[in-house]
Amino acid sequence: MSSWFKRKDKGIQTPTEEKKDVPKGLWYKTPSGKIVDSAELKHNYYVSPEDGYHVRIGSAEYFEILFDNNTFKEFDKDMVSKDP
Repeated sequence: MSSWFKRKDKGIQTPTEEKKDVPKGLWYKTPSGKIVDSAELKHNYYVSPEDGYHVRIGSAEYFEILFDNNTFKEFDKDMVSKDP
């Protein structure tokens, strides 16, 4: 391993309040454990380039993929499905 990540001085502790968290949504972890950048995942139409996993997406993302410039006319916006 490179010495890039090794500390020169031993016993250095970083207080919890000084540690920085990674912003949510920056990375996506597939069920197989592969880590993928969210921007790359979106560019690849929500299919992981690492393992081919198809990420579950919502209707807004699906419409963005299907329709040019997100232009479509929505009918019956208030319609609710019913289980017969």
